[in-house]
Amino acid sequence: MTQPQTGPGPTLIVLAAGASSRYGGLKQLEALGPTGEALLDFAMVDAARAGFSQALLVVREDLEVAFREHFDGYPPALPVTYGYQEVPGQAGSTSAAPGTTKPLGTAHAVLAARGGVAGPFAVVNADDFYGVTAYQVAAAFLAGVDAGSAHYAIVGYPLERTLSASGGVSRAVCETDPTGMLTAITEVLDVRRGEGSIGGVDPAGRSVELAGDETVSMNFWAFTPRVFAALEAAHEAFLPRRQADPVAELHLPAVIGDEIGRGRARVEVLPAGSETFGITHAADRPTVESALRTRVERGEYPHSLAAHTRATPPPATPRP
Repeated sequence: MTQPQTGPGPTLIVLAAGASSRYGGLKQLEALGPTGEALLDFAMVDAARAGFSQALLVVREDLEVAFREHFDGYPPALPVTYGYQEVPGQAGSTSAAPGTTKPLGTAHAVLAARGGVAGPFAVVNADDFYGVTAYQVAAAFLAGVDAGSAHYAIVGYPLERTLSASGGVSRAVCETDPTGMLTAITEVLDVRRGEGSIGGVDPAGRSVELAGDETVSMNFWAFTPRVFAALEAAHEAFLPRRQADPVAELHLPAVIGDEIGRGRARVEVLPAGSETFGITHAADRPTVESALRTRVERGEYPHSLAAHTRATPPPATPRP
């Protein structure tokens, strides 16, 4: 882990250590843009435009070389450092349930970045496209939050706009109070459109029916460093469960939902105001390629991000 970075804007933590089991390859670096860019490259451009000043990629240590080689061809729009999510079964791993190769979940992934973050930060997935507006609202929130508080935020999207036509996806359904504060967040797995309906299953395997207009998380969070203590405590409590179930994972929604329930955190739901899409299944690829090509043709991004030069990012958009 590198030393914590400091700068005029917040840090962007990018979760890129996933196993990509449903995709069948390293989708974090999949060439999807018109000239071979990954979704990660577009995220860097959007984050820089919104005022983020550095990025920390959480990767498996054995994949760092692949990311560095990728950025040789597509110079990132933000300075990049790396944090390592230890995966059970890898050489040198001290995690529970040795012999398995499945990561321990998104809560553990964010915890892996702890040593490289000095102030407020956002968290995103490497394999999702969120749109520049999402980065702007997150940066604006982080610019105004007390860095020592447990006041966090999540960027929310309407469920119907986040579904894949190729198969099920995991989404965290958000419940809010009249002021827009998160009151509960529930992970729903295998969410997909059926015959005139949308449904999934909860972590216990029970069927869940959804309307499509629910606000859901695409794993875009805005945190202060205060969250690390909660993540560490939850991870320590989770390890015995992992010993008994080698595929169990600890996800951010579960940890933050528990913090809200105990009155130890306040989470504001920020409207994304933009379209989102991602690559969960291999069959998602043509849709994602088309969406990126359209945005390049409209002039929203350079024709080739390989030619994109790093520039001083503008200040974050003020909060309304």
